[in-house]
Amino acid sequence: MSLDDLIRQALQLRKEGRFDDALAKIDEAIRRDPLSPTAHRYRGQTLSYQAAKGGCADKSVALDRALGSIDRAVQLQGGESPDTLHDKAWIADERGDYATAIGLYREARERARREGRVETRNVDAFSYNLACALSKSGDGESALAELRELPSDLLAIAATDGDFANLRVGEHASRFEALVGPIEAGTVRSSGS
Repeated sequence: MSLDDLIRQALQLRKEGRFDDALAKIDEAIRRDPLSPTAHRYRGQTLSYQAAKGGCADKSVALDRALGSIDRAVQLQGGESPDTLHDKAWIADERGDYATAIGLYREARERARREGRVETRNVDAFSYNLACALSKSGDGESALAELRELPSDLLAIAATDGDFANLRVGEHASRFEALVGPIEAGTVRSSGS
């Protein structure tokens, strides 16, 4: 089985929420090619997703390990990329360090745009996660501004994303609903990060 096959299998297992199985596949890929930045990056992502979903004993330790894997990927690829900046932002966001997360999400998005090597869809994902962090930090105006720039499929996700809880009430509620559409009671999912 090739390295790419192992990583594809790991990503599918991760998508299914089978984090330990996904990590076993990624660790096998790393044993085969310890210099693969892709394998180290996906290991970091998987550890951070596992921490976010409550699938580990100690979230802080898992996030530290995730960041270590992302840092190793950065070292192996010769520097930061928009994707590794986004991964680091996601980890900071998951820790509740919204100021750091917001800065890294913005840097990832700007670098992606500048380099022109990331698909628009990825830049939209960076912007979506930035809007989440802004909302959780209490900066509703900036979160709404970010949401206004997103395509309708991401706005549909935002309608039920728990990260936007503070936009559903108070001064931002009517503008949030105008962007994402009416929100039915009981449809809001809990925050993932």
